[in-house]
Amino acid sequence: MMIYDYMKARRFLRNRIEHIAETRDLICTTRFDECTISLRELCSAMVSDPEPFPQHLDESIGSICAHEYRIWLRKERTYGDAAALLIALLDATANGSRPAQGMWVTDVLRQRRDVGCGAVASGGA
Repeated sequence: MMIYDYMKARRFLRNRIEHIAETRDLICTTRFDECTISLRELCSAMVSDPEPFPQHLDESIGSICAHEYRIWLRKERTYGDAAALLIALLDATANGSRPAQGMWVTDVLRQRRDVGCGAVASGGA
């Protein structure tokens, strides 16, 4: 599904990240705003968004990243970075594994860097 209003899409993504951080509900069964698309559809639409991700939500992302929280904090991140992390969580959940083992945040952010997406600042993940 195409999202043409990135301001709304960013708000939807922020709302869902806060919800996931609070409830650990990746399915996001609660209805958010007027958003009717799934979390996966939303993240797929947002994964290339270069807009800087708001730092006031770093704590929510930290809850999602768990032991790799400091990797997220190394540089300014984008909405696309946040969407990519959620896609990795959704993929792992669908496969029955837990991505919060090992260096999954590092891997996701490094892959984005290697293909030219992601962090606003230059340098490694």
